[in-house]
Amino acid sequence: MATRRTSRLILAACLACSALSAAPRQARNFVEGLAIASEEKSPLIVYVHGSAWHPASRLFKAKIWESDAFLKTLPNEVVLGDIELGQQLSEEEAKAQAESLKDWNRKSVRTFPAIQVFGNDGHLLKTYQGREMREMISPAILSGKINAVLKTAAARRDLLAKIDAARAKKDAAEERDFLISLIELSLAQEPKIIDQLKAVDPEDESGWQARLGFRNWEFVRHVTGLIGEGKTYEAVAEADRLLANPLTTPEQRSLILGAKGSALVAQEKFPDAWDCFQQARDADPDGANGKAMWRHGLRVAGKPLRAILPDSPLYGKDLGTNISRGHATFTQSSSQPDDPKNHASLFSGPIAKGGAAFHTASQNGAHIIIDLSGTCEVSALSIKNRGSNSERAEGLALWGSLDGKDWEKLWSATEVQSTWDILLESPKQCTYLKIGLDGDRKDYLHLATVDVFGTRSGE
Repeated sequence: MATRRTSRLILAACLACSALSAAPRQARNFVEGLAIASEEKSPLIVYVHGSAWHPASRLFKAKIWESDAFLKTLPNEVVLGDIELGQQLSEEEAKAQAESLKDWNRKSVRTFPAIQVFGNDGHLLKTYQGREMREMISPAILSGKINAVLKTAAARRDLLAKIDAARAKKDAAEERDFLISLIELSLAQEPKIIDQLKAVDPEDESGWQARLGFRNWEFVRHVTGLIGEGKTYEAVAEADRLLANPLTTPEQRSLILGAKGSALVAQEKFPDAWDCFQQARDADPDGANGKAMWRHGLRVAGKPLRAILPDSPLYGKDLGTNISRGHATFTQSSSQPDDPKNHASLFSGPIAKGGAAFHTASQNGAHIIIDLSGTCEVSALSIKNRGSNSERAEGLALWGSLDGKDWEKLWSATEVQSTWDILLESPKQCTYLKIGLDGDRKDYLHLATVDVFGTRSGE
């Protein structure tokens, strides 16, 4: 006869074996899985795939999703569901598939395979797809991801219960705090969460309503509409109100800054606009929003402002400011043909439609003389050649002078280029600059833009 101690050991061993052999409940489809999860108050994990026609789905299912190494790591109360999306289905098969997917949002998955985690109330908590799925190369990695979500889902259940309790006793402050804690969980947002916040925080003191209600590119289109109506100051004010909210995400902040930059461009405040577009890029440097706003800003603000752009060797150098824009004037050695309406484009704004800001006659030493309107310390120049007949700028050179009479050569081109970015060996004190053809060659001179960088006296 077995002793009492032996009986206890046998019972413990049996219980241990039972625990090891236990596994999550399996459901045949989404509808069945959701029903089981609701009845048992358990989370539902669904594998979304097309194994019949999609090799990656089939391989992941066999090697990871159905492996013992993964299944044994899941809590017993979890329900596992299956969504296999077939192709070329008969009418009867398509009807059966639709019935098995009732209440499932097909748009929630963009790539296959995918894994979705639902709460026992049917709320979608998390979707893994695309690159995230490609990173799940072992059962252990998948297990770690899923169990982390399940842990957060348990925190969600606790917070929902606390919210109900706070609501029952009409404690708005406590309910608001629990709602914010719920929002901050790394899960998909709850339905009508903004309406719930409005009820307990009507003035949006937390800032969460503004963040959750931000309309992304719809906001940008809204600002574009205001600009079209001439309401640029209203557009800037709306952007500033949103930027004052510290809870905006980097992606949101990038769009807000870009929209504000567009409004400032409409006001012809190009330096401020360009600063906004650079901040938009810095807020979301690797994201689609940041890149889109940077490209837009280059076109509408950076280039008209003649900013030093990243593809220039002058980018990032300590050049001072643009001392020609808004200050400099120029005279040319001759003008045939020439249109004075284009002259202002040499130092600011878009490039003239004809491609050149001025046009001299064909002559020896054709040139322009730039008056900087005061003595300046010149450190760099960016000279843009005309796109057509650009070879006429062969032999281009730069001279500097304090009095407009005695000239010192500061630079000469080694070849014809579309743009010459010139960093002087050391800053030069100049009141006047001469840019022209060096030597005895007779030709026309026509340039698109000239931007001078440095510091003005007294600045």
